[in-house]
Amino acid sequence: MTELKTSHYLKQRSDGRIEPAKPFVYKTDASSGTVLTSDGSGNADFAAIKQGWSPVGTETASGDTSLTVTGVPSDATQIMVVLNRLTGSASAEVPSIKFGLGAAPVASGYVTNITASNNSSVQRTTGIELATGNIGASVLIVHMHFTKVGNFWATSGAWSNVNPATPFSALFSSSYDTGGSDVDRVNISLNVGTFDSGDFSVYSQ
Repeated sequence: MTELKTSHYLKQRSDGRIEPAKPFVYKTDASSGTVLTSDGSGNADFAAIKQGWSPVGTETASGDTSLTVTGVPSDATQIMVVLNRLTGSASAEVPSIKFGLGAAPVASGYVTNITASNNSSVQRTTGIELATGNIGASVLIVHMHFTKVGNFWATSGAWSNVNPATPFSALFSSSYDTGGSDVDRVNISLNVGTFDSGDFSVYSQ
């Protein structure tokens, strides 16, 4: 008798008959927004479909020295921070973004390099500062995309102060070491003055 080649789904018995390699299991408990997956050991189950970016929250400025968005999911692997015309009141500002690990924003564990449009360059370790020095009254437009790699959140990009009286732009790259804890909030603050208008938004996936 000729032996048939079979897969891990089927097997050939000693009498030549073909049968399933293991009993079929019918899954009938699917719910909306799920997909059938495997755990790598042949066991099937339903898991939620990733829906892409989800809003964590938006804070609208109104005379605030800092703005904080909480509720970043513990299983997030990417965070997006958007500053939409976030306007500061002072004449000598340095905006700074920080992460929180279940409490107040953390002011350590960062390595941030900033190169400004005037070719000045600095490194900061207390936060993700959006300037090499005082930038004057700011109207900030920023889009930052952070990716989690192990215990680190890393990003790079560019930002602009579009206030026509004090125009400024800079390139930045930054990495933040969580020490193994989960980021649950993102904060932006000023060294002087207040944020008087504009939005500070955070998204995750």
